[in-house]
Amino acid sequence: MDIKTLYENILSSLRDGIIVIDINKKVTLFNQAAEHLLDLPASQACGKNFDDLPAMDSELRLLIRDTLLTGKTFSSHKRSLLLKNGKTLSLDIATSPLFNQQGDIYGVVIVLRDLTAIKDLEEEIRRKDILASMGSVAAGIAHEIKNPLGSIIGASQLLYEEVKNNPELAEYLKVVIKEAERVNRLIEDLLSLTKPTRLNLKKVNIHEILKNILLLESASSTKIIFQEEYDPSLPEILADREKLTQVFLNLIHNGIEAMSGQGIIKLVTRVSTDYYISRIGPEKRSRPMIVVEIHDQGEGIPEEVIEKLFTPFYTTKPKGVGLGLAISHKIIEEHEGFIKVESKIGKGSIFKVYLPLS
Repeated sequence: MDIKTLYENILSSLRDGIIVIDINKKVTLFNQAAEHLLDLPASQACGKNFDDLPAMDSELRLLIRDTLLTGKTFSSHKRSLLLKNGKTLSLDIATSPLFNQQGDIYGVVIVLRDLTAIKDLEEEIRRKDILASMGSVAAGIAHEIKNPLGSIIGASQLLYEEVKNNPELAEYLKVVIKEAERVNRLIEDLLSLTKPTRLNLKKVNIHEILKNILLLESASSTKIIFQEEYDPSLPEILADREKLTQVFLNLIHNGIEAMSGQGIIKLVTRVSTDYYISRIGPEKRSRPMIVVEIHDQGEGIPEEVIEKLFTPFYTTKPKGVGLGLAISHKIIEEHEGFIKVESKIGKGSIFKVYLPLS
């Protein structure tokens, strides 16, 4: 292997985006990671003036200018960059001078480091800290609440049998029993967030789960059109059928509510090309993942709300409790997967559920 090929292989293997421009800002190198990050083929970047490339904002241009003028390295940490496809990247950006053998500057090397994974990890740690705090509180009060609550429900049911021939009193007792059972379910949901779930793992067909849900939803949601775009080549996965049904039912319900009960819900399944689960053991290898996407045509979700969506008791619904998405996230996490959300105001949202292949 010659030295040129070696350098090309190294650059194409890097996870950081590398862009090289000459003294006139013409792009001379654009590696694969830069193509992926900026959603721009190298063929459309190389030979072009860097300032003419999409998504190159004024701060990045200033970094390049300062590097060309001073011959020094400059950087910008946790910089948000808006791409032409509407996607926002969180990046660390560095610009370093490129010198020739005489020591004269003849270009700039731009390094783009994607912070998305780090940002996701920080959010996951924050969420787990919240759950840990809630766990100690919930465990401390659940016993004190559940025991008297059980007595209230039991006594109310016995009393109902005595007065069921009196419509007025019977109706009051029905309300008491219903609300007490609702509080009991709420406590059970809260406790389920603080302790591991026992998964009944079996090989399941994800399409069968989705089709069964849509069969039920089609009967009750007459103003909703369901579109299905499934990858027929998807193999079975190892999962808990009941728990996954709970997750997808919740996400589809949320999509329907976001559209006020009318519109199009689109379900898409595919093999993920973006994420892999790494396994460390006797055989170091990666497990590919499948993605189930739920698209809705709602009003969209602001970015500041997306960051809080999976936080327990956070809800934007007038009558919501704020546990549905938190529980769904925990279930998928226990399947060694994760959920990502993409949304545009006025254009709807996409909830993407990633699950490892068996």
